[in-house]
Parts: sequence; C-alpha cells; structure tokens
Amino acid sequence: MTWIKNKAADNVVRVGFFSLVFLVSVGAFFGPFQDVGGGDGDGGGGPGSDTTAVHTDVSGELAGVANKATPVAGDILLIEDSAAGNAKKSITIGNLPASATVYSNPGAAGSEVFGVGATSLAGNGSAYGNGATAGDAVGDTGAIAIGQGASVVEPSGIAIGDGASVPAGGVRAISIGLGAVASGQESICIGDNADATQTGAVAIGDFAQATGINGAVSIGDGATASSNQTVAIGSAAQATNGTATAVGHSATASGIASTSLGRSASASATNATTVGDVSQATSAGATALGKSAIASGVSSVSIGLSAASGAGLGNIAIGDVASAGAGAGAVALGDGAACVSPDSVALGAGAVSGNAIGDTGTIAVGQGASALALGAVALGDGASVTDGDDHSIAIGAAAVCTGIRGIAIGRTANSGTGTNSIAIGNLAAVTGGSGIAIGDGADSVDSSYAGGGSASAAGVVSVAIGSSASTSAAGARGVAIGDFATVTHSAAVAIGRDSASTAANRITLGLVGGLGTQLQELQVSDGFAAFGVAPPAAQPAKVTDPTGGATVDAECRAQLILLIDVIEGAGLAAAL
Repeated sequence: MTWIKNKAADNVVRVGFFSLVFLVSVGAFFGPFQDVGGGDGDGGGGPGSDTTAVHTDVSGELAGVANKATPVAGDILLIEDSAAGNAKKSITIGNLPASATVYSNPGAAGSEVFGVGATSLAGNGSAYGNGATAGDAVGDTGAIAIGQGASVVEPSGIAIGDGASVPAGGVRAISIGLGAVASGQESICIGDNADATQTGAVAIGDFAQATGINGAVSIGDGATASSNQTVAIGSAAQATNGTATAVGHSATASGIASTSLGRSASASATNATTVGDVSQATSAGATALGKSAIASGVSSVSIGLSAASGAGLGNIAIGDVASAGAGAGAVALGDGAACVSPDSVALGAGAVSGNAIGDTGTIAVGQGASALALGAVALGDGASVTDGDDHSIAIGAAAVCTGIRGIAIGRTANSGTGTNSIAIGNLAAVTGGSGIAIGDGADSVDSSYAGGGSASAAGVVSVAIGSSASTSAAGARGVAIGDFATVTHSAAVAIGRDSASTAANRITLGLVGGLGTQLQELQVSDGFAAFGVAPPAAQPAKVTDPTGGATVDAECRAQLILLIDVIEGAGLAAAL
C-alpha cells in the first residue's frame, strides 16, 4: 500500500546513502496515513487523494526528496514497529539502538563514515561512530577510526574504541581501547588508556605504557616499558632502564640490561638478574634465583628459597636459606649453609663458616659442620672448631677442636681445650695443652703422647705407645711401650707387651713375674745395675764427664753395653 503524511512536502527529506525518510520537524505526526494506491490496499499502485504522496510501488520518489547533509539527534525517522504488527511509529536519531547504522557525509573520495558527526578527510578512510575522525588530510590514506570520538590523523592508522586515537607520528599505528593512544610509528596499543609513544612500541593492557625507543614492549594492566628496548610483561611490571626486562606482577627491572622474573621481583643494578617471587638483585652483575632470594654484592650469586649473598664482591649462596655474609669471596652451598666471614667456605646443610667479620679463611664442609675461628677448618658432618680457637682443624664426623691450633682427625675425635693439641683417630681425645693422641680411642693429657688403639697417656708429660698401652695419672713422665704396657709410677719405663712398671724411676723390659721368658729389671736408683749384679758402692747416681779415673768410666760403659744387648735380645731394636 502507499502511505502519505498530512504535512507539507518540505518536511520530508532524504538522508545520506540510505533510502530512509527523515522528518526534520520535531513535531508530532498528524492524521492517519492514507492508502493512495489501488489494488488490495497493501501497497498496490493507483491514484490517491494526495498527488505528492510517497508510494510503495513507485520508484524514484525518495531521490527527489531534499537531502540533509548532517542529521542531528532530534531528527525524526518514520518506522514500522515489528513488535507491534508493523504499525507506523516515529523515533529520533538520538534514540537509535547501538547496533543501528547512520551515515554521515564522508568528505573524501573512496571514504565512508557511519555516525553522527563522523568525518573522513583521508582517501579510502573509514570513520565509524559519532564524532569519529579518519584522517585530517587526503594523504592520510587508509585511516580507520571506529568508536565515539575515535581519531586517526596518520596514513594506515587504526583507532578502535571510544576516544582511541592515532595522533601525529603514528603512521601505520594501531590503537584499540577506550582512550588508547598509539603515537609512535608502527606502534601497537591495546587496552583502555594504554599508551605506545615510540616507533615499534607495543602496549597491551589497561593503562599499559610503552614509551621507550627501539621497540619497547609493555604487556599487562599498568605495565611500563619506559626505556630503550625494554620489556615489561605482567600487571604493574616495570622495565625502566636500557634493555631491561621485567616479567611478573609488579616485577621491576631498573638497572641497565637487568632482568627481573617473578612476582614483585626486583633487579636494580646493571646486568643484575633475579628470578623468583620477591627476589632481589641489587648490585652490578648480581644474580638471585629463588623465591625471596637476595643478591646484594657485586657479581654475587644467590640460588634457593630465601638464599642471601651479602654486600661483598663475588659472594655465593646456594641452597634454601643459605647465606654468604658481608665480606668478599664467601661461598655457602647447602640448605641453611652460612658464611659470616670473608673468603670463607660453608658446604653442607647447616654448615657455618666464621663467627665474625675478622674470621677470614674459614672452611666448614659437612652437614652441620662449623668453623667459627680465624683460619679454622671443619670437615665432616657435625665437625666443629669453636669460636676463638684460631687455626684449628677438625676432620671427621663430630670431630671437635676447642683449643687454639688444635687438630682433631677422626670420628668424634676431640683435641680438647688446650693449645697445640692433636687427636687423630676415632674417639681419640686430648684433655690438655700440647697433648697428642693417635689411634682409635687413644687419649692423652697435657704434653703427653698416646699412640695406638685405646692407648692412654694420663700422666703429665708421659708416653704410651701400643694398643691399650697406658700411663696413669701417677705415672707422670712415665713411658709405656708395647701392647698393654702399663706405667703407674712416676718417671718409670715399661717396654714390651704386658710389661708394667714396678716402682718410680725404674725400667721394666718385658713381662715380670709371669710365665714364659722373663727379663729382669734395670734399676736406676743410686747407681746402675743389670741382671741382679750389685752396683759398686762408690758409683755415682748419674753419669757425668768421666773425671774420676778409668775405673768409673769403664764400669759405666760396661753397663751401657749390657743394656743395649738386653734391648736387642728382646727384639726391641736391631743389632748394631
């Protein structure tokens, strides 16, 4: 059917490229539309009562309607309401649904614009959206602006989103998002209020900023890449110095060529590298790998959960909670290993090297090993040199040195609290200064020597050599040589297996009073006798320069020769 409106003909206009009827007057529609066609009343032709009516079956009628170049929101459209049986109704342009398309005048050859106030001055440009602008000159070819207020002023630029823009300098740039700005040549900006300002820059994420030259990349909400060739990936990640890389939520790389990977990780010095949540590398060339790891010194290395290397040059801490202190050259390897002093080494879980900054050159190797004094060495699980016992050495599981310049070698060996003591062997022990105990279970006291399994030199300045050889506390300055030899008298000597002293100042060779071959005693008391021969009554108590005549000299020589023969006969010395 054909419909007309009871209005003057100049109230009906043609708009843009569409065959739509715009009612320029904002007033209401008056009167019913009349069927001026013939036929069945549904659009058939035929004369009507109004010779200027628009018919449904007559072509070319809308082409003669006056054109309005720029519609406004208050202009009225005639529609058929599909939800009301296609009844005739009116709407304003301002009330068009978001999916509706409205053409504006393109203004340049080959361009097209959709939206109220949209313009395109660029050849082959496209502006879609109210107030969208594609190009500010014909030379801005291929510009595309999509969104309310979107703007592109450079060739081949693309801006998509309300207020998105490609301003001057953004040749072939892409800006996508509310208020996004891609101002660098061939830059890419995606995200609300994202910003890519330099050639080849890429900013992806709400408020992402790529402002560094030579292809800075910023990916993540609030991420920032603000210097030459920087990369920031992750929400709030920050790469702020030349060629720096930050990856992770709130990761920061602020040193030149620094790398920071992990949540809140920070690399703040030149060539610093940090990997792990909350890890930190704060000096040039430092490396921190692991959650909460910290590398503070130049060229320092920290690897492991909460591992920490101090401010010293080249410190290394590897292992969970491992630490290398403030001094330079410290190396701590193992969970909980710790170096407190410079040039120290701690290898093993819980190993500790040094107790103060002045304890240089310490070495602790083994689980729980500790070297807490200047120049101390502790090797073995639980081996230890205690604080203040400088230059001591403990080697073996649970070996202990508690005195200065002590040596303890063997499982649970203990050189004691005295100075210059030596304990070598499993369970070997020294309880005084300058004592020596060598052999499993050997023990000695001050200035004494025990050599042999279970040998014991309990007498001061005594000697016990042989398995289970011993000198008692009463055997001070005594000598026991041979398996199970025993000295219990002061300054006595017992030589041979199972030999035993019988009195002070006497020498016993072999078993006395037992079965088998028996060697007689050599007595040193008011003279010198051998094999039961009574000494001359006038013989001196000690041998001095022979000034008393040929007799005294000859007798002493004879006794010495006899003693040598006895020792050789007992197999204690080779024959001369």
